Amino acid sequence: MSDNKEAAIEVIEYMLEEGHTDILLFTQRETNSTTHERLMGFEEGFVRHGIKIDKSKWFTASFHVGEIELEQSLESFIKMHPNATAGVAIDTPLASMAYALLNQSGKSIPEHFKLISFDNSRLPFVPYVKQDVARISKRAIEILMSQIEGSYKVVSKKIPAIFIKDVTYPSPFGIENI
Repeated sequence: MSDNKEAAIEVIEYMLEEGHTDILLFTQRETNSTTHERLMGFEEGFVRHGIKIDKSKWFTASFHVGEIELEQSLESFIKMHPNATAGVAIDTPLASMAYALLNQSGKSIPEHFKLISFDNSRLPFVPYVKQDVARISKRAIEILMSQIEGSYKVVSKKIPAIFIKDVTYPSPFGIENI
């Protein structure tokens, strides 16, 4: 499993180092451990720098509404935060929707707004956190083999994610630039 908490902390520290302090979060409801860890890291990134967490800057998507309602809700949220200079999307669908709506609202990326996504959204100029699938797969095979051999002991080991900072144009589907 990826270390989503540390990856989120690294993203916040990167944004703060770049001078961004008005940072939005585009998230979904916390329904799984991945989202939970990313949210914890988002908060801890601010806490480590003594910055108050302002959850009014968090957009929580409700997937129980239609796509049009979701877009309208996100568009209203963006308009409520005209001074925001950066944002983190907790997943690719939210990154894509935020990217389009930010550009429509005049906050062009990367000139006027820095957007970072978890997972490769394949959006121009959007850095992302990449899961190290090769290492995760290798670890899963090791666990499976030790279970088969009867020597498995429960150990929680997080695999560091990879923060891809320099993104210009999206890579063609299936090709990863590292």
